[in-house]
Amino acid sequence: MIQQGIILRSFLPQDIRVIIFDRMHGRFSARLRKEERCGVIQGSLVHYSVREFKQYCVVDTLEAISLPAASLCIDLQFLHHVLEVLRMFLLDRIVCRGVFEHCLLLYREEMNLFLESTQFKHLFLMKLFALLGIFPEEKIFHRLRHINALIAGSFESMLLQESTVSLDDVRAWLLGCIYTHHHVSIFTTLTIY
Repeated sequence: MIQQGIILRSFLPQDIRVIIFDRMHGRFSARLRKEERCGVIQGSLVHYSVREFKQYCVVDTLEAISLPAASLCIDLQFLHHVLEVLRMFLLDRIVCRGVFEHCLLLYREEMNLFLESTQFKHLFLMKLFALLGIFPEEKIFHRLRHINALIAGSFESMLLQESTVSLDDVRAWLLGCIYTHHHVSIFTTLTIY
């Protein structure tokens, strides 16, 4: 069965493994056959089939569908931050409903209008954390109660309300989410905040 997923990390050419995120398997590590190693780019949306074994998966017939929307190819730091958040916060083979669909927004060309906006990027990350079930520690969470109501709605409603939330509060909320990770020191993209 052909799957659709996002390459979160590639270890090529040193290793034949990639980390893929899709709606059926969640995040998983897979080995690539020699024929499938060409054109594997971190962040690309791909079609593939998976053969599962006891200890590992093998990806067959890997084909790149698209790269993220053009403005994201310019802002690689944001794209890498999204990939890093997914890689670090998703558990192996645990499916989080709505997360994959939310990430597919980054591959829609009509998103180019929004992707240059810092507020859009912050709101995208807020919704991503909420979908992952990641929230700041309790004292930050309660201090920023007005944000909690915002993230409870759809992403579209968040965009309509974006001007009602201060950028400093959004940054504090996002950093609070990041700092819940037990390996926060290995994040490489924190300068985005």
